[in-house]
Amino acid sequence: MPLFEQVKLAERYDLGIMSTKGMSVTAAREMLDTLCSDHAVKLLVLHDFDKTGLSIFSTLVNDTWRYQYANKIEVIDLGMRLDDIAGLESERVNLPERAADNLHSSGATEAEVEFLLTRRVELNAFASDKFIEWIEAKLVLHGIKKLIPDDATLAQAYRRIRQQAAVQEIIDAALADLQDDDGDVPDTLEQQ
Repeated sequence: MPLFEQVKLAERYDLGIMSTKGMSVTAAREMLDTLCSDHAVKLLVLHDFDKTGLSIFSTLVNDTWRYQYANKIEVIDLGMRLDDIAGLESERVNLPERAADNLHSSGATEAEVEFLLTRRVELNAFASDKFIEWIEAKLVLHGIKKLIPDDATLAQAYRRIRQQAAVQEIIDAALADLQDDDGDVPDTLEQQ
């Protein structure tokens, strides 16, 4: 998050960033189900290239016994895949052969399953600058960009803000005039 804040990723791409710090809880999926559906928002999922990362994505895409989506939402996998890890440091893991079924059901290819049974790669394997380049390339690939309203909408917003500023100046001047007015306070104020 500090890196995203430093490079103003959310501001530059109009993103709302949240984290579930691992597998999503039911409350997070309920919120996403409503927010994404009610506001036609795409859900972008970023995750490590490991069994857990693919399970995180799968849980956010599919109904589970804990939560069934009420709405159809668009979910985009921005997470690491085998094509993304060239040149990155991997860590050894020792998953049992039966983990292959879970990896397949989470969308892993045969080559990814073969890799993930013995290795994993975390997002923090990227140097900071390369991580930002990589994630921005993923955003561009999926058509995620800054939303710039049309000229009519911008003009309407500009006029409304100018009107609000003019009204605020009048209010500020009136408050300044009243500040010097001590006014007579009634003796029976407490009773009133």
